[in-house]
Amino acid sequence: IDGIKEKLNFSSNMPDLGDTKLDIISATMADYPDILDSVVTGSDGSVANLQDIGNLIKITSLKSTFPWDIGFYLNMPNFVPPAGGTPVLLDIVLSKPDDEDDPGIDTTFSLYNHTLAPTLPDTVLGSMGLDLRVSLPDQIATIQLDNTSLGGFGLDISFGSLFFKEFEAYINQTLVEDALEIPQYPPEMSGIGFPELEFEFEFESSLNLPFHININLLGINLPADTIICPLSIALTRPTDPPYSLPSGEAIKTIIRWNRLGSITNVYAPHDSEEWTTSITTEPDFDEVSIVDFFAGMPYDSAKAQVIARLYGDAQITSELGSIGGGFSIKLPLSVTMNTPAFIPPSGVSKLDTMDHDIRNKIRHSLIHSELTTTVENSLPLGGEFAILLSNQPFFPKDITSEALGAFVDTMANQDQPGWDSNDSLYIIDECDLLSPSSGNIYIFNVMSDSTQCVDGVKYLVKHKDAVMDTVVSYVDTLFRVLLPDPDSLYQETNSEGHKGQVAVPGITSYSSVLDTGRIFLLTDYGLRYIVPRFSFNPTGDSERFFSRYDAIDIKSFITFRVASTGILGPTENDIVIHYPNGGENLLAGTDYMIRWKTYGTVGNVDVHYATGVNTSEDQWVEILENIVNNDSLAWTPLFLEDNVRIRIRDSSSELNDISGWYFSVTGGLQSSTSTGNAVINNGKIKQLGKSR
Repeated sequence: IDGIKEKLNFSSNMPDLGDTKLDIISATMADYPDILDSVVTGSDGSVANLQDIGNLIKITSLKSTFPWDIGFYLNMPNFVPPAGGTPVLLDIVLSKPDDEDDPGIDTTFSLYNHTLAPTLPDTVLGSMGLDLRVSLPDQIATIQLDNTSLGGFGLDISFGSLFFKEFEAYINQTLVEDALEIPQYPPEMSGIGFPELEFEFEFESSLNLPFHININLLGINLPADTIICPLSIALTRPTDPPYSLPSGEAIKTIIRWNRLGSITNVYAPHDSEEWTTSITTEPDFDEVSIVDFFAGMPYDSAKAQVIARLYGDAQITSELGSIGGGFSIKLPLSVTMNTPAFIPPSGVSKLDTMDHDIRNKIRHSLIHSELTTTVENSLPLGGEFAILLSNQPFFPKDITSEALGAFVDTMANQDQPGWDSNDSLYIIDECDLLSPSSGNIYIFNVMSDSTQCVDGVKYLVKHKDAVMDTVVSYVDTLFRVLLPDPDSLYQETNSEGHKGQVAVPGITSYSSVLDTGRIFLLTDYGLRYIVPRFSFNPTGDSERFFSRYDAIDIKSFITFRVASTGILGPTENDIVIHYPNGGENLLAGTDYMIRWKTYGTVGNVDVHYATGVNTSEDQWVEILENIVNNDSLAWTPLFLEDNVRIRIRDSSSELNDISGWYFSVTGGLQSSTSTGNAVINNGKIKQLGKSR
């Protein structure tokens, strides 16, 4: 019996599937014409055609020569015959043949179109069942006791290769698993929505495989808020109901991911003009649509989790099949706008220092300026357009405490010199609060003296622990243009326009005074920077449609009223002290560089200092006189004083500039002398000249 079972063992030639789980549920055996017509050589040297041995179980020379009857039973229940077919079952009683040369019984079991299936309680094919029994039925037998042979029992079994038409299997194989960072809208676009945003996936498949794609979009807001937008794609097998296509035929599946959730339309066969089935899957109560997900940007982080796998019942055949697909993004310019005012991230422009002659004429002749503007707005929403001015190329998004805190973090993250995430920022727009005589705020990084302060301008003041608060920049609105709402919009889509598109543009005209102080800021020494700032009226849930016809037509002119003396008079020269200009603390005995800048025609200069408040002319002490104007001079103070000022004066005129406020000289090295500072510095008493 063991020998017979050994002959009925067989092995699979399926490749190693690695981590793939593949359980065979059933298999359909190939018919004779489907078996490969090929000659093979066996391990014993025998030669045979696969069509002659494939899917056949042959039993030959089955006989018994015992003097009694033997019951022989063989059953292979895993091979289920087709309708009208023969099972692999042999139930026979063998008797001793009368003729000793009787070859025995020969029988062949054809497995063509049989189904190889598990037997209960198994649900998948893990092993082959074999019921093989040899028995002695009740009988009366005569046994010779003359030492002659009692006889024997034997058979030959030929079990060829098994060929299959198809397998029904359970498969679980991960094809792709990845997590991707999602590029987000910039903060300037927070509050903008695209109601008609739609992702469309299209697949065409003739494979009877359970192909699944799961996409989870995650918007994470710290510390523990996660927004989830899921999409599940399951490609249906073409041979399954209600499609029931012949094997090899393809179906087309189109999935639209939009504000409704996901809509899956199946076309069977693939070239059908109308869908065969359609299923809409709405987001669950703790999920959002793709439109709401993108409208919620920016998040602290956003990512997409993608898993593609084969999972479920599969039909594996020898026929060639294919699967292919692609996706597209539909983004009609129909939007909802509920954004705060924003500054384009790449919109900063630099203004070089104005020519000294032009600057001088503007500052000495301008009396009044007025901007007259006519705006025709063909955008589908109104708002405001402004130009901001600053002495630095960095602009906070707003002046709220949250926006200023975010601005500090941005500067620190960009490793901008002098910025730390522990700093804080606040706004001052009253010049009295910035006067060096009334506060503890250092202003001279932004203005050379307090008279240049303009009331109403937003000065950004940085606070750092244990350090004097410092004005780091100013931000001012140079001018603004009001964008009127359109007079009317299309209420429905028709041949003339799209719903939410401008039907009749808005038109307005107005005049606004340009403050002279703002003009002075624009014409001040040094670099200046401008940037546009946009603010649109919120639309709520009402959609607006942008088209190629949208435009803003701005016609404006500026009226200047000037004094003739400033325009026709000569250009005045100028001197501006940069360091020390007030508020600094110098150490006695330490080398410093006095720095200044001259404009126009300034020859040699005299450099003096004075101590004490309310300095009179006889208190100015010479450092050096009639030196070449190189815009700087090395100086080592050798005295102690809380109130010190520097003066730079044109050697050939009364033109001069004095430090904007007092600085101090403390500690360090110092000389002791009874003749005072005038002797220490080899000074001479100077007459007071004209100061700025």
